[in-house]
Amino acid sequence: MKSEQVLGNRIFSAYGTSLMGVFSGLITNFWLLRKITQEIPASTFGIYALVLQVTAYLAILQLGLDFAAARKIAECVGRQDGEGANHSHWEVARFNRYAGLGGMLIVLIIAAGLWRGIGMSAVSTGHVAAIIALFTGAVQILNFFSRRYAAALIGSQFQHVVNLSTVARTIGTSLLAYGLLRAGFGINCIPVASFVFGLLTLGYLHRETTRRCFWLRSRPAERNSAILKDLMGFGGLTSLGGVAWTIEATSDLFILGAYQGAGTVGVYVLWWRFPNMIFDFCTRLATSAFPGFAERHGQSFEDARRLLNKIGQLTVGLATLALVGISMWLPAFIRAWIGKGYALPNGAAIAFGMALLVALRIFGNLFGIFWLASGSAKVPTILGIVQATVKILLGLALVRSEGMLGMIIASCAASALQVAVMGLLLHRRRFVAHEFSRNAALLSSMALVIGVIACRMDFSASVSLLVIGVLATFLLWGAFWLLLAWHTELQANFWRLLRPLAERL
Repeated sequence: MKSEQVLGNRIFSAYGTSLMGVFSGLITNFWLLRKITQEIPASTFGIYALVLQVTAYLAILQLGLDFAAARKIAECVGRQDGEGANHSHWEVARFNRYAGLGGMLIVLIIAAGLWRGIGMSAVSTGHVAAIIALFTGAVQILNFFSRRYAAALIGSQFQHVVNLSTVARTIGTSLLAYGLLRAGFGINCIPVASFVFGLLTLGYLHRETTRRCFWLRSRPAERNSAILKDLMGFGGLTSLGGVAWTIEATSDLFILGAYQGAGTVGVYVLWWRFPNMIFDFCTRLATSAFPGFAERHGQSFEDARRLLNKIGQLTVGLATLALVGISMWLPAFIRAWIGKGYALPNGAAIAFGMALLVALRIFGNLFGIFWLASGSAKVPTILGIVQATVKILLGLALVRSEGMLGMIIASCAASALQVAVMGLLLHRRRFVAHEFSRNAALLSSMALVIGVIACRMDFSASVSLLVIGVLATFLLWGAFWLLLAWHTELQANFWRLLRPLAERL
């Protein structure tokens, strides 16, 4: 009983602090992006979005070692093997030094190419893109070096420290970016502010790792080829899957830019901004549960099955709420947030497609993380490569005739493939409980019907009515989900989590 309480509290405390990051992102992005779009043309914003996606590929150099190290360190800490945790940390640190130098060289090459106008419509546009690339690339390198500290803290059960540093970084970056925008930095206000707070975050995580991780030694441990091989084996596969996911998630911007222009990319990024943040909000539950999934896999099949279905019941509610809410209110939100300048004639269909995509990705992410927690990365990696291929081929076939909507259809098809395959595999292994399947089918069917109706109606609302409508949607759908899910294991788990608080009072 005690271990279940600790595990549950760890999952929800990690999720709770991660949600603070989502809320800070919602507030600051809502305010900052509105200010930027009032001064920056859509084409310039589109250039920023494209360059940002190019430099984001630098994360590939990590080869998934941060993810593998967090898992390994958690395992060593659980066994009270401080030496193993220390070796894992320093093996990643050594690898990062060399890969970081390679990343810096790549950034310089990208910036030099853009400065000469390669891939740009004009040399002046290339100059703008090159400056953006220097700063966004530098931010990616800083993030790269921060990950070993984040992995050490997460593996030592201090994920809330990492989450809270992300909150502070998000808010600080937005405030500084606004000040730089007012000072005349233009679109460069975002990457410059991100670089400044990236440095501060790196220093903070280094200090917290040194202070909190009892197993960490000040001098590097001797090289341990066996640990490095183990980390690279698991991390390499997850990294390959991450590459496929990055390509699948960002290829729409490059395809739209090639066939529709930078202006369309800017509009698409703004429409996708908040659905993507809602996806982040929902999927952090499964991410926070990853250490719990790994621990339960090690205990027994039944323990792993029970935890999956508990988290699954919550995921069903979040995914279907996102499907209903985005379908109904995204077009009205865009009009209230930015104005008619970024409105789309088929905005209701775009909103429904984005809502369906968010729901599919939430389910797919839950299944994929649960599978990875078992220590096997082969199936998710192969599936990620297939997904990326399907999306790119289907997107190229549809974008000419359907434009932005065609790319969303391609994204939904690729994500549906992941949900279907992973769901079937987990069902065949008897991990999926009947209650989870029943509630998922019922709530998803009802959410789809509501989404189709909203797609045909295209609501328009004032700011006050929009706020009231969003709150009403949240409360009504949440109450309906609770009626279905309350009679599952969630009820007993809820009281078990509250019992320690009641005893203290």
